[in-house]
Amino acid sequence: MSFKSLQGIPFENWRSIGFWRSLWETWVLASCYPNSFFQAVGESENTVSAVIFYVVVGVIGILINLLIGLPFAGYDSMVYRLLKKKILVSAPMMGKWGPYLRLLPSLLTGMKWVSLFTSPITLLIKLLISAFFLQIVLLMVKAAPKGFYTTLRALAYGAAPAAIPYIGWIWASVISIIALSRAQGVPGWKTTLAYLLQVVVYFVIFVIPIMIVGWLLAKSFLAPLLK
Repeated sequence: MSFKSLQGIPFENWRSIGFWRSLWETWVLASCYPNSFFQAVGESENTVSAVIFYVVVGVIGILINLLIGLPFAGYDSMVYRLLKKKILVSAPMMGKWGPYLRLLPSLLTGMKWVSLFTSPITLLIKLLISAFFLQIVLLMVKAAPKGFYTTLRALAYGAAPAAIPYIGWIWASVISIIALSRAQGVPGWKTTLAYLLQVVVYFVIFVIPIMIVGWLLAKSFLAPLLK
């Protein structure tokens, strides 16, 4: 069957088509045929399927990146040993923070595996936050006539290419702009403007404060490590 001939959203019918087949067909349609596919997304009301698709594809993408990083496990071990040695020397100078500082190497090396198991929750939170802020910006430029859930579905399916390592996020960004335009039924320049403004708003509200707090913490508690 040609993917161009498929109608609607296959993943919404995964019980009859099959979970993995419908996931793959939906991924191809969202990634390669966005104009027709996201028009169907704008007509759909099945937000649950969109969210499940987003989470499953996101977890697959994280797993792929972890597998790609396995050949560098030896390098990670070397970094771990060097960091542990440096911390053992510096911990006594940290006073009451010394014992906590000794946990840092294990925390850093194990964090990537912990992130895999917690990824469904973090992916869902990320999607909801992105959709919320993007919806606000879309309303500002009068580009959200079909409401929040259409924006949420468009972003969920539009993130499909992000599972591809290294270049996927660029592809997903382009697809998401097309997705919002077709799903909401508004001109592409409006969704492009909204998408760029959303990045700026997100950066100002979240990234800059986190960077400032991180810098203050590093300056206050990790200063001996930097000597």
